[in-house]
Amino acid sequence: MDFLKKIQRLPLLKRKIILWIILTIVSLIFLVIFIIATAGRLKNFQINDIKEDINFPSLETENLWPKK
Repeated sequence: MDFLKKIQRLPLLKRKIILWIILTIVSLIFLVIFIIATAGRLKNFQINDIKEDINFPSLETENLWPKK
């Protein structure tokens, strides 16, 4: 706990700099974990299965207007 007491004795500006450095490092770690997890999920994502499950209507239409 000596480390925390040393930080508490520092001037406010230096404490803020240390805080932002720690926050930046932690947020970058979380960002990397998020990117890796998202890449893994996208790798296993099957787009063809989704298209079949949604069952899109066909774009073919019947001629509803009688010919003149």
